[in-house]
Amino acid sequence: MKNSIHHTLIQLKPSSPITVEIITATGQRLGVRSFYIGYLADQYIFLHKPDCRKSPEVDHYLVPQTACTIRALSEEGRGAVLAFVTTIVKVIDIPTKMLVCTVPSNIASQPLRKDIRIPTLIPAQIKSASAMCDVMILDLSQHGCRVLIEKEHPVDLSIKKIQLRTIETQDQASLTLECEVCSVKRQGEFEIVGLHFNDKLSKEIELLIKQLIFNQ
Repeated sequence: MKNSIHHTLIQLKPSSPITVEIITATGQRLGVRSFYIGYLADQYIFLHKPDCRKSPEVDHYLVPQTACTIRALSEEGRGAVLAFVTTIVKVIDIPTKMLVCTVPSNIASQPLRKDIRIPTLIPAQIKSASAMCDVMILDLSQHGCRVLIEKEHPVDLSIKKIQLRTIETQDQASLTLECEVCSVKRQGEFEIVGLHFNDKLSKEIELLIKQLIFNQ
């Protein structure tokens, strides 16, 4: 097990993006972005102390003995999202802000470039040649997604070829994806539409999945 954890941690590159998630005593989940610094074999892992100006409530918990769930991105091989639980041992402010944490006892690994399905609630739009309407992306994988749309919408889904466009935010630019309609299911006043992405869009979909995981 130790060899497996060592092999996994050395795959992480300095400055790899991570999320730090803390569960409070009341069950509230607090998350903040940061990046990975390094690993001292069988002793400690080092994480950059997150900038909590946008999430001041998190800073209160970044102290020794606090357990954190870390999600990190490994680009080795086919790539994977790694998740593990660690405990803060020490907080360092000089010469750089850093969290010194325990080596995890196990690490969960989810391949990035396989057809994983991630539940989401991402506002977006779909567009045909003559119409456009708002949708909500319910889940997302490397090859497609499902969107929720009001039943009385102007887009002709029988055309099959449509565009899906994510909504631009302060942190993320919009992304336009060429899609093919592969299923339509009615659910009350809504329709759930299954979309298959153009195979040439693998890099764009991977980027969207990374943004979803790390830009929470």
